[in-house]
Amino acid sequence: MIHIVNGESAAAALKNTLSETTDQIIPLPMDFSVGPITAIHLENGVSIRADWEGSSYHPLNNRSDEALSIFQRSLKELKDVKNGEQLVIWTCENASEQIGLRIACFLLTGKHVGLFVVNTLQALNEYLKDQEIQQTVRHSGECNAKQLAHFFNYSSLSVTKDMRIAFEEDGKNLLHSTSQVLTWKNGEILEEAETRDDSFIIDCIKKQVAESAGNDYVDAIRVIGEAYGLSEQPISDSWIDYRIRSLIEDGQVAFIGGLQSMRSYKIKAVD
Repeated sequence: MIHIVNGESAAAALKNTLSETTDQIIPLPMDFSVGPITAIHLENGVSIRADWEGSSYHPLNNRSDEALSIFQRSLKELKDVKNGEQLVIWTCENASEQIGLRIACFLLTGKHVGLFVVNTLQALNEYLKDQEIQQTVRHSGECNAKQLAHFFNYSSLSVTKDMRIAFEEDGKNLLHSTSQVLTWKNGEILEEAETRDDSFIIDCIKKQVAESAGNDYVDAIRVIGEAYGLSEQPISDSWIDYRIRSLIEDGQVAFIGGLQSMRSYKIKAVD
């Protein structure tokens, strides 16, 4: 069995789950929900993505070289998938994993393979339906090894011909999208402005300042942690830091310290 999984933490968790099997894992390590994904399956698209991450994210936090190298290797592995193989694509109720599902299906166009999908949030809800303890996840990487093993055995759904055609068409369209921010809402992938998270981040800044015992400025890393934890959809700390620095450039946030690291400056909202 070949497993296609989006996100570094999800890939690591699945690798642990399948450590005693001969199953193959094809990771798609990047966050498809932010940044350019136009023609990301081609060398030029990967180059554009690398340039964007290099100019937007701090070098100390930026792992794009490694992630993009893994992604390019995964593209080759998808290209090399042979007819007759069985594949399962792991996804969840977030933009990046839903995009990953569709791009993977597009890259498998024309291959005669058995295709299955596991939606980890739906599988978790089914898994816990008769238990007192309830849990939710924003992405597949928040599931533990025992849960992932159960989902694989009991929650793998066969992708029908019609579903596959729809996923392939969505994937093709996404690879032509020029949007920098994509959101998963009510079962759809929506294009949004790059400023999508800005008001939420400003609210997190104001909340941290209000709780800081009279300090005008708070550590940016505290705000980043707050936004990361409270965000309805998963967003990375690098993305939050990037948006804070964009808000600083726009005059909506003031700072003291140095912007060379998310740990080296303090911020407040400008009224």
